[in-house]
Amino acid sequence: MALEIVNDEIRDEIMKQIFSKQSNQRCFDCGARSPRWSSPYLGILLCIECAGRHRSYGTHISFVKSVDLDKWNKKQLKSLELTGNFYIKKKFEQLGIPKIDSVYDYNNNLILEYRKELEKLVKESLKPDDYTDINSIKK
Repeated sequence: MALEIVNDEIRDEIMKQIFSKQSNQRCFDCGARSPRWSSPYLGILLCIECAGRHRSYGTHISFVKSVDLDKWNKKQLKSLELTGNFYIKKKFEQLGIPKIDSVYDYNNNLILEYRKELEKLVKESLKPDDYTDINSIKK
């Protein structure tokens, strides 16, 4: 169920809702406008340059997807829907994740702890009928 691919129409509607939040209209790392990439493992939205850097961290830390072009499974979409840039910024500050040159230290062990916490939250929140009917998600 959690790894079931969401159809593009539903993905696009959920992304529209996610991007309706002002904090999600800028890259989490550098603040560039109109991010079109995401790390669903972390629940953040990124510009193309920062997405490239996230790819270099390895998939055990961050996993990057296009919000427009890639297929998303239910778990990945729920992760981003539950979080977003504002939530993650507050969470990273709460956990005391340090920054290096104004970017969070994604190699810090606290990131892995956060990922486990987010995975648990997604698992608890995801219902079998989530993302199955476009009419039920349009607001």
